[in-house]
Amino acid sequence: MPSVPVQMTQMSSQVPSAPVQMMPYNPYACFRPGCCVTRLHQSADAANADQTLAAVVVTVCNGNSYDDLFQRVTQQSVQGTYVATYQVGGEARPLLNALQRGAASGGDGPDLSKLLEDMQAVEPQSVVFNWECCSGCNNDQFGSAEEGEAVMEL
Repeated sequence: MPSVPVQMTQMSSQVPSAPVQMMPYNPYACFRPGCCVTRLHQSADAANADQTLAAVVVTVCNGNSYDDLFQRVTQQSVQGTYVATYQVGGEARPLLNALQRGAASGGDGPDLSKLLEDMQAVEPQSVVFNWECCSGCNNDQFGSAEEGEAVMEL
């Protein structure tokens, strides 16, 4: 009997990877070195001109968020007041340094200066830091161990 060439296929012993959850696009994501502070919901500023600042919400989010609600929905407060909302991404150390100094340095950007101004305008109990579940989180820390320490000092 003539022999027929047979092509052998090696079976892979790798288990197929689990489906990956795609995160929504984050237009505020920080991809540059340093600290990125972004004022959210600036379109509401004109409506807030005759209102009193009641609270400041700072969301720490590196990369993309699993739930971008904080970026899409304006915070509500009692009549005659408003809530200023910010997103902080990138490195937390420059923000921590600015908070400790009580002022932003020249290269920190206008949104960081406005954040510090807003934080000083309200009572300390009216400032909230929100650590967002995001692509910058891994295991039990927020970014690298060094970055996690800076974030927790905030």
